[in-house]
Amino acid sequence: MRVKQGTTVRWSNADFVAHGLVLRAPDGTETTRGLPRGGSISEVLGKKGTYTYRCLPHPFMTGTIRVE
Repeated sequence: MRVKQGTTVRWSNADFVAHGLVLRAPDGTETTRGLPRGGSISEVLGKKGTYTYRCLPHPFMTGTIRVE
């Protein structure tokens, strides 16, 4: 997905169990946040570059966001 710098991105969890979201910024720093069951979390993507994310208990749940 491609977004403009400063865009707020939201992840939603429609599952019945909590998940963990690991977000890797373009500078390589990682932030881990809990994603509660039935809940959502948001993050402002303020740096240009490629962000990647993954789910802690499910390594196959991944994604890439390009901030331009």
